[in-house]
Amino acid sequence: MSPLDDELRSALHERAHDVHAPGDPLDGIRRKARSLRRRRSAGAVAASALAVAAVAVVVPSLTTTGGEERVGPQVATAPATDFPLPTLSPGPDRSSSAAPSPSTAVSSYALDPADPWPYRGDPDVAVAGDLDAYEVQWATVHGVSIDDVELVPLFGQVYEPSATPQLVYLVRQASGDHWWGVAEATESGPELLIDAPLPAVPVALVVALRGDEVGRLLVVTSPAVGTVEYAADTASEAAPMRRLADGVLIAPLEGDPTTDSVRVLAPGGSELLRVRAPDPVSRAD
Repeated sequence: MSPLDDELRSALHERAHDVHAPGDPLDGIRRKARSLRRRRSAGAVAASALAVAAVAVVVPSLTTTGGEERVGPQVATAPATDFPLPTLSPGPDRSSSAAPSPSTAVSSYALDPADPWPYRGDPDVAVAGDLDAYEVQWATVHGVSIDDVELVPLFGQVYEPSATPQLVYLVRQASGDHWWGVAEATESGPELLIDAPLPAVPVALVVALRGDEVGRLLVVTSPAVGTVEYAADTASEAAPMRRLADGVLIAPLEGDPTTDSVRVLAPGGSELLRVRAPDPVSRAD
């Protein structure tokens, strides 16, 4: 080995002492990937953020349907103010085995943000990437950090005439606030059709979506309820809605827009709530 080789070896050993061992590279990769994913999602939805803001605040919108106006959308809470609920008698006192009070019986079917109803519907509508985009859109509209938002899917479907994915969701915020809504995937990005605070006792989420000829009445409630019915007007007998899954039902909005109603029954037949049917939601365009 020549003197020049010895000098190079010595110099390399001295430089090696000054080089520090690198940390775990995966942490940096994960942070970078998360940042890029959110940046891409935010870019995709930013163009529609202003348009969505017009419908994100759920002040009942008025839409002409068959020459009349319908009020919508709304959440079915218990008890409903539109129609008084029948008084449920607890029966004779049997100490610890006494029947539950009406409020307890009703609230046992309500949506609990800490333990939400299970997801039902098309599994392809609730894939992780799409949920990330909906979370980014929701955080953008509300002006909050994406890290403080968790979107929980409740029901998903693809509206076949337009092949548009639609998702009923629950939002849990780090602040402790809870929201619910309906979002759909459009060519310009996610759009929030409904966006509203979650009431204290939400027994059912009731929404009317636009259809080709008439609106589509969609009810998402606990899988444990008995029957959900739609009455076209006060003179008509309520009829069971078509079941899409346990606790998810649909019916055409073909009744009188001023008096048609929805009611949810417990498995034993007692009425948990009754509310007026909402109006099909307006699109931002």
